[in-house]
Amino acid sequence: MLFRILGPVQIDADDGTTHTLNRRQERAVLALLLLRPGRVLPVERLCDLLWDGPQPATARRAVHNHVAAVRAALAAAGAGPDALVSRDGGYAVLVEPDDVDVHRMRRIVAQAREIGDPVRRARLLESAVALWRGPPLHNAASDRLRERIAPELTDAYLSAHEELASAGLALGRHDALAGTLGGLVATYPARERLAELAMLALYRGGRATEALDLFRRTRKALGTEVGTEPGPALADLHGRILRQDPTLDAAEAPRQLPVAPPFFTAREELLARLDAAVDPRRSCSCGARPAPGEAVCRSHDCKIDTEPPVVVVSGAGGVGKTALVVHWGRGAAGRFPDGQLFVDLRGYSHDPPVGPHEALSRFLRALGVPDGRIPVALDRAVALYRERTAGRRLLVVVDNAHAAADVLPLVPAGAGSAVVVTCREPLPGLGAHVPVEVLAPDGAVRLLAEIVGPERAAAEPEALAALADACAHLPLALRVAAAHLLVDPERGIAAHLAELRADRIGRLSVEGDAAASLRASLDLSYRALPAPARHLLAVLGLHPAETFCLGAVTSLAGAPLDAVRDSLRALVRAHFVMERPGGRFGMHDLVSDYAARHAHALGAAECAAARRRMIDHYLHTGQAIVLVLDPGTAPMRLQPPAPGVVCGSAADTAQALDYYDAEVDTLLSVVRFAQDLDLARETWQLVRLMSVYLERRGRWSDIVATHNDAAAAAERAGDLDGRARAYRGLAHTHDIVRRVHDRRGDHEAALRHAHAALSSYTRAGLASGRVHAMNAVGRALTRLGRHAEALPHCERALATAEEIGDVKAQAGILDTLATLRHRQGDPAAAISQFDRAVELYRAAGDPHDEAEALAHLGDAHADTGNRRAAREAWRRALSIVDGDHALATGLRERLA
Repeated sequence: MLFRILGPVQIDADDGTTHTLNRRQERAVLALLLLRPGRVLPVERLCDLLWDGPQPATARRAVHNHVAAVRAALAAAGAGPDALVSRDGGYAVLVEPDDVDVHRMRRIVAQAREIGDPVRRARLLESAVALWRGPPLHNAASDRLRERIAPELTDAYLSAHEELASAGLALGRHDALAGTLGGLVATYPARERLAELAMLALYRGGRATEALDLFRRTRKALGTEVGTEPGPALADLHGRILRQDPTLDAAEAPRQLPVAPPFFTAREELLARLDAAVDPRRSCSCGARPAPGEAVCRSHDCKIDTEPPVVVVSGAGGVGKTALVVHWGRGAAGRFPDGQLFVDLRGYSHDPPVGPHEALSRFLRALGVPDGRIPVALDRAVALYRERTAGRRLLVVVDNAHAAADVLPLVPAGAGSAVVVTCREPLPGLGAHVPVEVLAPDGAVRLLAEIVGPERAAAEPEALAALADACAHLPLALRVAAAHLLVDPERGIAAHLAELRADRIGRLSVEGDAAASLRASLDLSYRALPAPARHLLAVLGLHPAETFCLGAVTSLAGAPLDAVRDSLRALVRAHFVMERPGGRFGMHDLVSDYAARHAHALGAAECAAARRRMIDHYLHTGQAIVLVLDPGTAPMRLQPPAPGVVCGSAADTAQALDYYDAEVDTLLSVVRFAQDLDLARETWQLVRLMSVYLERRGRWSDIVATHNDAAAAAERAGDLDGRARAYRGLAHTHDIVRRVHDRRGDHEAALRHAHAALSSYTRAGLASGRVHAMNAVGRALTRLGRHAEALPHCERALATAEEIGDVKAQAGILDTLATLRHRQGDPAAAISQFDRAVELYRAAGDPHDEAEALAHLGDAHADTGNRRAAREAWRRALSIVDGDHALATGLRERLA
């Protein structure tokens, strides 16, 4: 079904029949609703459009009657009962936009602009133009309504004709076009783009005099109808015809874009952003869509930006900027029927850069200017270039630019063209910015899978994902790695990955191809950095973590804060360093490997001093913040910070937690780094500082791992004090985790951590800790029903506790032994030990554990049948604990 409003308003049904309406206003209602399918048109707006003068009192009733007639016509044509609906005080036609001739025309024109082949483009545009059957709403609109509605519809038709004429000129159909366009120009004499195309068709057909005469008539019509002079595109064409410019002769448009890269994937969002940023058909503020090159909007006489859009695509070397732009440019070639120009300025290259004059000369040659007519002076070459590009619709791709000054001379004239620039550092002020990052993990895997093939990818999916990670999801690295796989199809991905990990920077290259070398790409950016930034990158190669703060970087560099900040900005612009939230920075691990290579050139003494300053920063900053996080922590005696160290602090607990939340992963890396350097004292000091935060966040596995690191470093260094401190912290952690598992009823896990705590306290040489740990082992075994194993642990613990005079430990062990006896079925023997435990807890000043022992004592009395003694023990326990304590609830239940 096709709804027609470009000409007489009618409905062409699927069965070949045509349906219309009897009254003009009925046809007008249908047409007005079809202009915005699916959108509600209020009744008040319908009344305003249908009556030229004052509305009759019956206007609303008349509209309802007209709608009923339209609904009947739609039903007769087979449109369905819900094709016209009433809602929100108005009416809407629920049909697909492509079922309305004007919307179908616009869709076809937009589709044609994406097609580079002029033959296919012309064939498609002919089907769009064929939808026009005469003046819009021919049998439906009053003169006033036609004045309000028809210009927009006519503009859509003329835009389709202009696109068709542009494609026809590219195919050499100037003779046929001269007649067609001549008729349209006679009907629309102030339409500049039509006149421009008609003049070019006449000129190419050997009718230059007629082309000049057409310009005079158009100029007169513009002055009479609009009150303006011809726009720059039409005026430029007039001058070129007068000079008989040879570039006006029919010639093949330049098609300089390189071949699009194979296996392009996972860049859909960036392609959409380029589409949005590059629009050769600019809109003015009133919403109108003027022809390319027009300086004045014919709808409201408002001025339109006549300069082409410039889009800057920036990103690190190897991130796929050129591949993205070329892939997009080939897809968008149909929007630029006058050609595509491409130049590599070699801003980052082993070869000498291409200057603006050389680039302009290449463009001018491609546009048909002989070598002898290309000016030597840059300003004159720019003027000639802008003259030649005025009124054209060109895509200009400037690849590998280094500075905005190199790009500006290459910007063509006229809003119909567009410029896309690729560069490693952003070029502020040049145009819209589209940053390109590495691929997302799934996109990186998709690219590898497309290159190596689905069967090979499916055979080793985990290795393929690991290979993508090893390449840091950088497209250049991914393509090089995939190329190595293709060269050796019998070798597994996992085997290739193991080889790659040994030397990623060195192996991510293809022999004899500098463009396919990660190191070569990074070297180009490195050489362009200022000397202080190069030095900072080298010292950053010493940092063991993926992210770091400004204070750590400044300490590592040992340079003034402002100088470090400037160098960091240079590294960010060059994409060696990435800014992270919260004032932090980071590097991709491939860049870290590259920086580490440069760090080797600093010399052993400089590297050692830089590492010393970095660790001092984390120690002194960590201690200052831990004392805020937990004021009860005893400060450690740290060595004074080395010169050049920047120390941080926190104003309150919230800031202290924020610091550790941001730095915890970095600090864990620094701990391992200090251990690898055999810095035993610094390792356990860092671990001790972190433990306060890690314990508060419940990161027990990290506490265990870091204390093991500290203990191992102390063992190697023969640092007995550090070793003891590390094992003490480890034992404390296991004891805490053991209690957590105990409360959860996971007694097997509690037993494992009790054994680990016992081992650590033994290594630390802490007898009191050993006593508590042995008792914990005995308690866990008791709760698991392994009574025979539990007894010797408890007896040894009690003997040691009595030997060292630890009263509280004795009470706890007696409580465990009594529980053991009770569970073995001997409550009478348990009672005496519970009594003794209660006395010792009271002597030690531990009311909570005293209440626990009294509750156990009451349970033992109850099992012997002595309810009176049991209730007395429970009442004593309840008098000790708080009313809302968990134990109190159980005691009240026993006493009920």
